[in-house]
Amino acid sequence: MLIYPPGDRSYYEPLAFCTDALKGSKPIIFASVNYRLGALGFLHCPDSATLLPPNNGLYDQIRAFEWIQKNISGFGGDPNNVIAIGQSAGAASLSLHSGQLRSEPLYQKAIVLSGSTTVLVTMTPEEHRKEFSYQAQKLGLDISQLSMVEMAREFISAPIDAIRNLNYCGAPCSSSELIPEHDWATMQHARKARPNTWLKSQVLSSSTYDGSVSYLVAKGQERTRLGKVFAAICRAKLKNPQYLLDLYDISEKDKDDVALQKICQVVTDIGFYGAAVSGLLGATESTETKSHLLLFDVGNPFPGQLESGRFATHTWDIVSLLGAYDGLLSGDDKKGLLEWRRELLKQLCMAHKLLQLAEQEGGEHGCDMIWENVVRFFLKTGNPRYSHEAADIIASHGQEV
Repeated sequence: MLIYPPGDRSYYEPLAFCTDALKGSKPIIFASVNYRLGALGFLHCPDSATLLPPNNGLYDQIRAFEWIQKNISGFGGDPNNVIAIGQSAGAASLSLHSGQLRSEPLYQKAIVLSGSTTVLVTMTPEEHRKEFSYQAQKLGLDISQLSMVEMAREFISAPIDAIRNLNYCGAPCSSSELIPEHDWATMQHARKARPNTWLKSQVLSSSTYDGSVSYLVAKGQERTRLGKVFAAICRAKLKNPQYLLDLYDISEKDKDDVALQKICQVVTDIGFYGAAVSGLLGATESTETKSHLLLFDVGNPFPGQLESGRFATHTWDIVSLLGAYDGLLSGDDKKGLLEWRRELLKQLCMAHKLLQLAEQEGGEHGCDMIWENVVRFFLKTGNPRYSHEAADIIASHGQEV
C-alpha cells in the first residue's frame, strides 16, 4: 500500500510505477491525497482559533492516513504494510508525522524525498496574527474597522477564487499542540528527534540539485548583482566567509546566471542534503526504525532554464520514481544512472566540506545558522517586501570590484 499527495499535476501519474510493480509480481494499491484546503490549511489567527485553527493542513493529512488505516483492507490492502511517500513540502510533512507522539501508527514505512522539516518555515502565533492581517488586507478587508474574529469570519466566507488568488501557501504554527517546539524547523532539532516506534523503516533522500527550485524562483524575480549580494551576506553573517565563497567558486564578478547556479548548489547542500543527514543522525539512536540515506543524481533530460541532462533537479526524483515520462526517455538518458555513480563521491565531498564549515561557524547550530542567516536570507531578499535588506547589506559589507 503506497500513499502519495500529488495535487493535480500530470507528471505525478503513477501508472508506470504500478504497472512495473504488477509485472514484478509485487502488486500495490496506490492512493493519492490532495492538498484540499489550500490557503486555509495554514492560515491561522490566534484571536479566532475556532474559525482559523493552527495547522489545519497537517491535521487534514492525519485524517487521510487514519482513513486509509481504517478502510484500506476493504480494497484488498494491508493496513500493517503502508508506505507513505512525500516529496518537498510533502517530505517535510512526513518528517513531522513520523515523529509525532501517538500510539496508533499512521503508516509503517516512509520515503522522504528532497525535503525535511527544515524546508518549511514555522511561524509563532504572533507571526501568524500579523500575516493573517496582511493577507486579509490583500483580500480587500478593511482591517482597521473589523475585529480579528470579524475578519476571520469574512475571510472564510470570501469567494474561493479570491482566496486562491492570494497565492498564499502559509506556514505551520509552532507553540501549538501539533508542533510544541519553537525550534522544530531546524537541523539541530532534527539531529535530536527520534522516529516514532511504529515506523519500521525510512529512506531520507536529497537530489544533487534540489536548489533548482530556488533557481527558478529567483529567475522569475529578475534579480541583479547576485554574486555581490551573496558575498556581502556571507561577510556579514559568517566568521570565515571566504571559505564558503571559494568552496563554491562564487565571485562578485560572476554573471548573474552563473552566480545563481552556484548559489543554488549551496542551497542544495545545506538545505536539502544537510537536512537529510541531520534527520539520519537523529534516527541513529532508534532501535525500531531502520533509516537509509539516498542521494539522487540522475540528470533531468528535459530542456528548460537549466542545461538538459546535467542537473538532478527538484521534483525530478519523484517523477522518475513514478515513471510518468518513461516513454519519452532515450537510451542515452537512461545511462544517467551510471553517471550518478561516477559523480557521487565528488558531490559528497563538497557537501561534506560545507557541513564541516557549518560546524566551525556555529557548532551544533552551524547548519541552521548558514541555512537561515546566509542561504534563506539571500532567497528572502528576492521578495520585493525585503529587497531593501539586500541593498543595506551591500552598503555595509559589499566590496568594490
